[in-house]
Amino acid sequence: MMNSPVIIEESLCDGELHNLLKRTKFKVRTSSTTPYYSCVFPVSSVVFIIRTFTTTNLESKNIETKKFLNGIDKSLNLHYKQYVFLLAPLFGMEELTTLNELQQRYLKTPLEFIPAHNNAECLTAMIDIVKINCSPASDIVKERYVSAMNRHISEEGVMHILKKSEFSDHEVAVAIHGCGSLRSLALSNPQKVINQTSLGSLHSSLLIEFLSKKY
Repeated sequence: MMNSPVIIEESLCDGELHNLLKRTKFKVRTSSTTPYYSCVFPVSSVVFIIRTFTTTNLESKNIETKKFLNGIDKSLNLHYKQYVFLLAPLFGMEELTTLNELQQRYLKTPLEFIPAHNNAECLTAMIDIVKINCSPASDIVKERYVSAMNRHISEEGVMHILKKSEFSDHEVAVAIHGCGSLRSLALSNPQKVINQTSLGSLHSSLLIEFLSKKY
């Protein structure tokens, strides 16, 4: 993964993170078109936005705050995997309040917020995330996740949740028949399950909603 390209937004090109990336032997490129304060790893389709808490005040209407929020919004439109690192030497009440406000603001998005104490800690976490999202590590993680879920998913629990989600015994039986077992149903890709079953459009939509939830 080292020597792979990294694209950083031009506002980060004079900062410590830029120097750390170069020392780690990434091929660093700068851009004025990527989201504000962003660092993009094309090899894994991951974008990171890095800001310090001292310049992150959601109640402020200054230019830096607007750029920060615009950068997040732009990343959500361009990329699937997004992470925001918020840096501070110490995490007190003010920092935790800001973090909570940001999480509430983007609650319905796949965005994840990660606190870090400094740029070095931030880079270490970024590299770990990128590795997990690249083959072969991503394939290994997926296999281990499925294996762990297979060991811990209770068929009685899945059946109970399905019945609570407005499915009749017949509809549950149809869904199970298409997947082979309740465990396979709970772990399956929603659209794949729909293609394998003969449920109507309404119950197909309910099944997609069920499979998309994290219990």
